[in-house]
Amino acid sequence: MESRTYVTYEEALRHFGQELSELRAQRGAPSFDRMRARGLKALGDTAGACSKGTMSKVFAGGQFISLDKLIWLVRTVMSWDEYGEECAPPGRRDEELTPWRSRWQSLNALRAQARRHPAPPSPRPSDPRPVSFGHVDVLIGHAGPVVALAFSPDGGRLVTASDDGAVRLWDLATHKVTSTIRTRYGSALSVAFSPDGGRVVFGNRSGRVLM
Repeated sequence: MESRTYVTYEEALRHFGQELSELRAQRGAPSFDRMRARGLKALGDTAGACSKGTMSKVFAGGQFISLDKLIWLVRTVMSWDEYGEECAPPGRRDEELTPWRSRWQSLNALRAQARRHPAPPSPRPSDPRPVSFGHVDVLIGHAGPVVALAFSPDGGRLVTASDDGAVRLWDLATHKVTSTIRTRYGSALSVAFSPDGGRVVFGNRSGRVLM
């Protein structure tokens, strides 16, 4: 079992779960069902027994347990040998358990420290700054709601489509309409400029795309 210095209690708890998982893998990787049944049978200790749910969380590094439960868990896992065959578990005072007791004591000390000095909450993302629109230009010309619009690549023109059946091209410097197209097959639903800004394309309710 390696000796490490941990930055946080959570890191130490995760590593502790990894060490238990390595021990379990070395003893044939028994299921949690088998481990509970084996522990109850081989140890005869129901007070320190762990449930399957607790085992799952502990091995995943997500739950702290009492020393009695840890020793029960380790003795249970050690009741299989390296070939996955059942063997006599170590006694409660066996030297094999000393490193696990030491690891638990270190983890418990970190846990107590974390409780005394909890980490500050993560800073909340700053609220988006309000957008100031400043001067708002109004373009007047459509007789119905505008359903789509697009700026030209150079930002100097705007194309709009409305429920009034018209597609209008605007000069943004003068706020004037420079061109109007009346759609023959229903109102346009989308509009766009070509990459060079030389053409306008729009699609209407009939499924047609016109350029």
